[in-house]
Amino acid sequence: MSEGPVVTTAKQAEAASAEKTQVSELTAFAQRQEALLRKQLRHQRIRTILALLVAAAVLFLVWRVLPLTVEAQELLSLAQQAVGDMNEVINSLDLSTTLRGIDDLIKQSSDMVAQSSDVVAQSSGQITSVMQTAQSAMNDLASVDFAGLQESLDRLSRVIAVLAQFFGVK
Repeated sequence: MSEGPVVTTAKQAEAASAEKTQVSELTAFAQRQEALLRKQLRHQRIRTILALLVAAAVLFLVWRVLPLTVEAQELLSLAQQAVGDMNEVINSLDLSTTLRGIDDLIKQSSDMVAQSSDVVAQSSGQITSVMQTAQSAMNDLASVDFAGLQESLDRLSRVIAVLAQFFGVK
């Protein structure tokens, strides 16, 4: 008869041991989940920063190109005005006056071509500069060692945890 309580106590000890094992496994699982969630949050923040940088580069590019379109429209209106003036001259003047007008028109056209060449050169230089800046920023981002950064952050986290335990901070 003394076997009954011993068996029950042994079964209770086994059940308590199994329960402790389950609790420790659940605690370890919860800690792994928390670490993975923190890592996921860090990666999401990095993706957000990269998206903001790309958006800023696009806005900067638009900001630089918009004034160039205004200048191109001005050149187009000047060209239209010159064509209109040429038609008026041809219709209203005799041949010698018309030839002088054509010479003036050629001179105006040459000036417009020179102006358009300057605008194209200027816009090309600005677009090249913007693209180089964007490429440099992307190269800088590509050269960041995220794995090393993650490892350093994990080490720092462990050191801070030890210091917190040492000073009694929870």
